[in-house]
Amino acid sequence: MQKKRKHHYVWEHYLRAWASDGRKIWCRRSNGDCFLTSTENVAQSRDFYRLREVSELTIRFIEALIDQCPEPLVRDAARGWIPGFRLFFKLQRASLAWGMNNPKLAAELDRAINDLEEEIHTDIEGAAIPLLAALRNADASFLDENARAIEFTRFIAFQHMRTRHMMKSVMRSLGGSEIMPGLNLEPAWGLLRTVMATNLTFSFFMRLRSTQLSFLDSGPGTEFITTDQPTINTFAIPGATTAPTELEFYYPLSPGRALLWTFDRSPFAVHRRQLTDDETLAFNRLIAARSGDQVYAATERALLQASTASS
Repeated sequence: MQKKRKHHYVWEHYLRAWASDGRKIWCRRSNGDCFLTSTENVAQSRDFYRLREVSELTIRFIEALIDQCPEPLVRDAARGWIPGFRLFFKLQRASLAWGMNNPKLAAELDRAINDLEEEIHTDIEGAAIPLLAALRNADASFLDENARAIEFTRFIAFQHMRTRHMMKSVMRSLGGSEIMPGLNLEPAWGLLRTVMATNLTFSFFMRLRSTQLSFLDSGPGTEFITTDQPTINTFAIPGATTAPTELEFYYPLSPGRALLWTFDRSPFAVHRRQLTDDETLAFNRLIAARSGDQVYAATERALLQASTASS
């Protein structure tokens, strides 16, 4: 198998909803450049998910973070990722120690190190394809089934954590050596974000029945945009030093529809709401302000509208 060198940190299948011919999407960078390009060329970076070897000190730090979770099942699930993220490095060292000179084995281990996390996302997203299609049709009936509800919460959690923007944000907030002398969290980010996404999955699922979902239809003269951080907490303030105390996920689904998932709103309910043009632009401004480097739209006009709304 060939290594997957071009790693998308936003699901390409998701982005294609904004592609007029199934492939071409409008993109605006943070420097103001606006251009039409393929969905294959945006929200991706070479070997973005390639694993890096993690020190014993960092593993102990991650295990300490996991131990803070009060739920034993969640702790076990999160801790279960650690051996898999370390296995191929152990095999590499063992093959060298045993004097093995097998180019095919070396190449396969290198491919596994490069593709493991990418394949984790591929599996999660493959299961979510019918869920995303249903959401785009304003249908959340699959949440009545616990197995599908878990797939949904897992999908949202991993989509939220997998991006480059989230990586930079969490690395800034956690620091490293400032927490513990000699601690370097950057090589461990692949493992750390997977552990965090696992914790979020269980948290979302346990709180699901006390939430409300709102399907938002875009205004008649506007359309939703999306970004390289397509899931955001609307209560989070960019640059804030403290975490928000409230949670509401906003997730654009297509140019014509978005999902607003509000927590701590009993009883569980699903709504649909038609927005005005001004309300649509307000959501576009919100998500654009929380983007990393790229904003996407189906039309150049929508990008320009979002840019004007953000200024």
